[in-house]
Amino acid sequence: MVGSCDWRIPMPWNNLRKNIFLHLLFLLASSSQALAGSAPGQEVQFVASIPPLAAILREVTGDRARVTILLPPGASPHTFQPKPSQAMIMEKALAFFLAGPNLDQEWAGRLPARRRIAMVLLLPEEFRLTAQADHHHEKSGHGETGIDSHFWTDPLAVRAMIPELVRQLAELDPAGMELYYANGRRFSDELTALDQELTRLFQAVQTQPFFLFHPSFQYLFKRYQLRLAGLIEPFPGREPSPKFLRDLTDRIKSTGATAVFSEVELPARPAEVLAEAAGVRLFQLDPLGGTPSLYSYFELMRFNARVLGSVIP
Repeated sequence: MVGSCDWRIPMPWNNLRKNIFLHLLFLLASSSQALAGSAPGQEVQFVASIPPLAAILREVTGDRARVTILLPPGASPHTFQPKPSQAMIMEKALAFFLAGPNLDQEWAGRLPARRRIAMVLLLPEEFRLTAQADHHHEKSGHGETGIDSHFWTDPLAVRAMIPELVRQLAELDPAGMELYYANGRRFSDELTALDQELTRLFQAVQTQPFFLFHPSFQYLFKRYQLRLAGLIEPFPGREPSPKFLRDLTDRIKSTGATAVFSEVELPARPAEVLAEAAGVRLFQLDPLGGTPSLYSYFELMRFNARVLGSVIP
């Protein structure tokens, strides 16, 4: 179950103290709010773990709600550690939206929240993909499996989750129900148009081999039938060995790839070394966005689509 924790597993003392402090802050703030009561016209607030979830929520909530993001731009959700002060943000929110397993669940699942919603679990099961690593990667025994929570890279997956997302938002904030349903219908239509736009754009690169830094775009690659030929860092936080980079360099050369792709949130050096050794160009993707130029869901998707389209000189 998302957000669950086995109490039998030993936790480092620093993390334990931090978790206790977070929960104490949350309980204290919640008690204060309960004593004060809810003021008429109080602002509706939601919290999202990462920027793309916030972008999706904003499309549905519009100006009715404030959506706060915990992860700052450029940070990795695989290594992020929330600050104790963020517990004060959590207590004001009707719900906390996280992506899910193999992404942000480890830290987001520990944060106190009135209600915690893993957005990947709002997807119909037929849209959910299994987290995958590069089969060519050296054996590690790491065994990362489960759901791939980078669902937002497929606009049709996002469209499929909107009915359940709208239902839950309306349950949390009944006064906003009519607005949420209207915005959900508009957003769905815009996602359909975006899918058609991306289908046309990616037709020209479907035969090109892609070498990515990390498996953040599996949903997009499956939707648009793109060819993932290799990963530079299949497991978050584990830099590839020199031998692996040498083998990957040979594979890049043998496939005729013209570029490799790094990510804003991850170390650039392995990709730079690989691109130089293979004699190919290096481009940078941003699966999370959150910057002023990549604030909306559509800005984020179109940016990455243009970058991936750069494989054709």
